[in-house]
Amino acid sequence: RSPSRGLGDVYKRQGLKEARINLEILIDKTGKVTVNRILSISFDHPRLREAAKKAASQARFSITKVNGRPVTVRGSFPMTLQAPR
Repeated sequence: RSPSRGLGDVYKRQGLKEARINLEILIDKTGKVTVNRILSISFDHPRLREAAKKAASQARFSITKVNGRPVTVRGSFPMTLQAPR
């Protein structure tokens, strides 16, 4: 079962309109994102955690270069997951 499947039920049962999540991500030398850890989450639920990780992992960034060479960078990636309407 997909982590995002049934996510609407989580929001409905908890009376949530949105969940705020701040992730620590690594952006590799090609611009691909890996979630390192969850720094904070406004409502902790396994499906919300997985949906946030999946969404962040699909993001792509420009390659960061130092002295002309691609480098891996670490950063904070805040996001808001909204309940389906």
